[in-house]
Amino acid sequence: MSAEAPAWFVEQYNATVIHKYQSRGFLLKGTVMPEGRLDGKKVYFPVSGKGKARKKVRGQQAVPMNPGRTNVEATLETWEAFDEVWTYDLSRMSANEREAIAVTGGNALGRATDGELIGKFNSAAPTSGTGFINKNSAAFTLPDAMTMCQRLQAQDVPWDGNVFCPLPSLFWNQLMSWKQFNSSDYVGQDLPFTKVTTAKSWNGVHWFLAPDEYFPIPAANQFDIFLYHRSAFGWANNTELQTIWDWDNRAGCWTVRMESEGAAAALLPEGVVRGRFASNSDITAN
Repeated sequence: MSAEAPAWFVEQYNATVIHKYQSRGFLLKGTVMPEGRLDGKKVYFPVSGKGKARKKVRGQQAVPMNPGRTNVEATLETWEAFDEVWTYDLSRMSANEREAIAVTGGNALGRATDGELIGKFNSAAPTSGTGFINKNSAAFTLPDAMTMCQRLQAQDVPWDGNVFCPLPSLFWNQLMSWKQFNSSDYVGQDLPFTKVTTAKSWNGVHWFLAPDEYFPIPAANQFDIFLYHRSAFGWANNTELQTIWDWDNRAGCWTVRMESEGAAAALLPEGVVRGRFASNSDITAN
């Protein structure tokens, strides 16, 4: 039999596919560093240490700074999304329903990529000391956002327009209740999250709305969020998204395999601040 999808059934179908509510993913990869080198299954991110200048003294031999230069390595991993479309169903689908199956898989792969990066944020961000703002059962406020900024600035992190902070829906709307934040616009790079979600630039940080499921829950009614500089983390893509359709003659169905290959790495742990706030607080006008 032909390996082409059959002509669409004569019954009429709505041309627009309605997707189950789901986030599209691939929100975070543009907010971190790309890889320096790909070598087989390994990815290498070059990291240079901190140097310090000395006052020159006549006749004194120069002393190397020796700031330290290393490579942080990560291993490429593959994520897959697989689905089947039975020929009986396919003949009753509208053309873009077939495309919708691929879109659903692509969204799933994008969320997997974001989840890998969130895992690196969570493992690298401090859970004590000045890099950890722990409010437990208190609501997230604009002063808390400013405190997180100050803690990151105190680490000598450059305030150069490359600082990001994804937020769950409650925290986003709590910030929106403050006119200082609400009146700001997004001013920055054309990144993936700006196409699918809401973003604002305020106090030198690009804040954006992300799915609640992205954020760690350290205890009941709590969320952890992360404010970070782009250079603190890295993401490498060998294959961003590959979609393969194939006919399974024995089963009598079409199969679709979607794959993404990449790796995440924590590069500079001092470039991230963790905030812990209540996930069940009320929103109040400010």
